Amino acid sequence: MNKSVLSKMFPIGSTRREVISKVYRKFRPRSESELIRQGFLAGSKAFDESKETIILISHQSSATGAPLLGLNIGMSLSEKFNLIHYVMDKAEIHDDFKKDCVLLIEELGESTKSTSLKILKEVSKDFSIKAVIGNSVTTYSVLSSASDLKLPTLSLIHEFAGYVESAKIMLDTIIEADRVIVPAEIIKTSIMEQLAKAAMIFNEPSNIVIQPQGKLPYIPTSYGSPDSVEQILKKIEVQDRNDYKIIVAAGSVHIRKGVDLFIYLSKYIKKYYDGKCKFVWVGSGLKESDCSFSFLLKREVKSLGLEDDFVFLGHQQNLDSILSIADMFCLTSRMDPFPNVVVDALEANVPIACFRGASGSVEFLEKHSAKAIIVDYLDTHQLGYEIAKYLKKTTVEDTHNSEMVKQHLDFGKYIDFLIDQISICEKYNAENLSILANVENSEYFDREYIKLSELEDNYEFCYVQSVYHYIQSQRKGLYRLTPNPCAGFSTYKWALENDSYNKVPLYEAIRNNVHSTHECYKTPFDFETKYSGKLAVHLHLYYVDLAEEFNQYFKNLPTGYNLYITTVGDEDAFSIKEMFKDSGANNIEVIKVENIGRDVAPMIFDLKNKIFNRKYDVIGHFHSKKSVGVANNLGDRWRKYLLDNLVGSQTIANSVLSLFENETVGLVFAEDRHFMDMGDNKSYIDELGAMLGLPEVNETPLFPLGNMFWARLDAIKDIFELDKAVVIQPEPLPYDGSFMHALERITPAVVNKNGYKYVTVYKDGTSW
Repeated sequence: MNKSVLSKMFPIGSTRREVISKVYRKFRPRSESELIRQGFLAGSKAFDESKETIILISHQSSATGAPLLGLNIGMSLSEKFNLIHYVMDKAEIHDDFKKDCVLLIEELGESTKSTSLKILKEVSKDFSIKAVIGNSVTTYSVLSSASDLKLPTLSLIHEFAGYVESAKIMLDTIIEADRVIVPAEIIKTSIMEQLAKAAMIFNEPSNIVIQPQGKLPYIPTSYGSPDSVEQILKKIEVQDRNDYKIIVAAGSVHIRKGVDLFIYLSKYIKKYYDGKCKFVWVGSGLKESDCSFSFLLKREVKSLGLEDDFVFLGHQQNLDSILSIADMFCLTSRMDPFPNVVVDALEANVPIACFRGASGSVEFLEKHSAKAIIVDYLDTHQLGYEIAKYLKKTTVEDTHNSEMVKQHLDFGKYIDFLIDQISICEKYNAENLSILANVENSEYFDREYIKLSELEDNYEFCYVQSVYHYIQSQRKGLYRLTPNPCAGFSTYKWALENDSYNKVPLYEAIRNNVHSTHECYKTPFDFETKYSGKLAVHLHLYYVDLAEEFNQYFKNLPTGYNLYITTVGDEDAFSIKEMFKDSGANNIEVIKVENIGRDVAPMIFDLKNKIFNRKYDVIGHFHSKKSVGVANNLGDRWRKYLLDNLVGSQTIANSVLSLFENETVGLVFAEDRHFMDMGDNKSYIDELGAMLGLPEVNETPLFPLGNMFWARLDAIKDIFELDKAVVIQPEPLPYDGSFMHALERITPAVVNKNGYKYVTVYKDGTSW
C-alpha cells in the first residue's frame, strides 16, 4: 500500500492515525536516535558540500539581546558556512531562526549536558563540524558537550560574571572554550573578580578577547508593535512634537535594566527643567497581574507625580521611530554589558545618558568621545541635573555618534572578526589534540599520582576532569587548577624557569627530554648507609587528642632521638609525656608555650637554646594539623599524608633520614601534587628576605606545604635568629598572608642560601 493511500486512510491529526501510531510504537518503540532527531528541523537553506559547517548555540529564540545577536550572526555566517542553529529554548521569534540555516536543533525535554552530548553526537553523524559557537554563557551545557567531543569551541560571553550563572560555570566556560569574546573591559574585569574570589585565580586567562558586537542589521518583524512616529506620538499623548522634550529608555521591565531608576531620573529632570517632557520606557514585561515589581513601578510613577509624563510604551519591533523623535536616550541599567539599544541610539545620533561602571557601553562612549552624559554609578540626581542642563541648551545637530557606529560598530567587521576567531579556535584545537596524544602516552603523566578519577570540584587545590581538561586549563595559564603530573615535576616551577606560560609544561619538558624539575625520591628505597647523626624531633601538639596518632608514627623512627613537645593547653606535662613513653625517644621534654606563631614559632623561639646547645644535626618538625572547619576532613587527610611520606613506616623513615648522609642535602619534605605559589605573602616574604639576607624571592612554586619537614640545622639556622617582636603577629592569623605563611614558603630559599639543596619524598599511592 503506497503512502498516498495510507495518508488518506489515516490523515494527520485524526484520531484514527493517533490510535494506529500508538499501536505501532507499542511494537516498535522509537530508538534513542529517533527520539533525538525529533528535534532536528530542516532549515530553509540547502546543505552545500563546498562549505564547512558551524553550529551556533542560542539559549532561546526570543526577541531579546543575545538571541537577536545570535540570529544576526547566523544570517551573516550562513553566507560562508552551512549553519546549524541549536536553540535550547523555543520562544517568540523561533521561525526566524529557520530561515538561514540548514538545520534547526531544538532540545526536547529537559536541557542538560547529557541531552546536549547525545544531540551533538547524533548531529556529528551527518555533518563534519568546523566549530561550535556558544552565544551567551548560558549555553555552557552545550558548549561543554562540544568540548567533550573535542570540537573547536568559541564562547561569546555577554553577561556580567555571577549574575546569570555560577562561578563554576563561568570558570568551566573559560577552560573549555578555545576562545572567549566579551564586549567590554568591564565584563572581563567582572570575570576576573569572580575567578579570584571563587578559585584564587589572579592571572588573566589567555583566551579572552574584547570586541563589541556592532549594529544589528536585522530585527524581526514578527514580534512587537510596528508603530510609526505618528502612532507613537498618539500613544504618548503628544500633539505637537515641538512642545515636548522626549526622553527615552528601553529594555525589558526588569530590575537589572533600571526601570525604577529611570522613574527617579524622570523626577529630577522634571525638577530642573521647566519645559514639558515625556519619559518613555520601551520594552515588554510590565504586567497587570504582577503584584510585585510591576505594581511597585506603577505606584512609584503615581507617587512621584509623573502620571501625565511617564509612559510604558511596550515592545516595539525596532527603535527607529521612537529614536527619530527622541531628545535623549537614557541607559539606566544597573548592569548591562553592551546593549544593542545603545548602538541603535548612537546610529540615530541621539545623545546618551548613563552611569559609569554600569555598562560596557560607557567604555566605548568615553573612548570615542561620544555625545553623551556620564555620571557616577546610579547617581540619578546628578544625571537628571545634567540632562536638564543639556535640554536647556540650543544644540547643533551633528553626525558624530552615527559616524562612530560606521567606523567602530560595523556588523560586517564584527563577523570578519568572528571568522578570524573561528580559525584561531581550529588551530588551537588541533594543537590541543596533538599535545593530548603526547601527554596521554607519556609515562610522566601519572594518573595514579594525580588521582584523576577521584578529583573533587575543589577550586582551592585542583580542578581537573580529564587529561584534555588538564591541557585546556594549562594552555589558558590556569595552572592553579591543575595538579602536578608526576612526583618530581612541578608545573609552576617549570613555567617560571622556562618562560612557559600558557603552555603545557610537561609537554614542553618532554620535548626537551626533561622529566623532572627537582630531586624527588620514591620511598621506601634502598640506601647504603643508615642515618647516623644526632636527631631531634619537634612536635607542636595543639590538639592533644592526636597524641596517640603521632606516638604510633614516631615509633617508626630510629631509636635514640630526642623528642620536644610544645603545647598550649592545660594538660600537665607528665600526662603528655606518658602518651609518648613507647615512642622510641631517648628523652622527652614537654614545654608549654604561648598560643602565637602557629606551629613553627615554638620551635624557633622556645626551643632555640635547647636545640643548638645540644648540637643536633637534623631536626624533624611536625604539628597536629587539623584545619578545623575545612570541609571533607581535609586537615586530617593532609596531616596523615605528610606523616605517611615523612615517617610512614620504619623503612620509609630510615629511607628519608638516610638522605642526610649526603652532606649537600639540607631539607627534605613531602612531594605534593597541588599547585603552590606565594599566595598573599609577597610583602611578608620581602621583609623576611631582607632580614635573612636572601636574594629577592618572586615566586615560591615548591616548599613544605603543610610545614612539616626534616631539616639539617645548619641549613635553616638563620630562621632561629629572627626577631620575635617583629615576626609574631596577633592571633588569629588570617587564612593566608602573614610572616608565618611567608616563612613556610621561603624555607627552601634559606636552605639554598646556606649552600644546601632541598629534596622531596613520595610514597606511591598516597594523596590528600
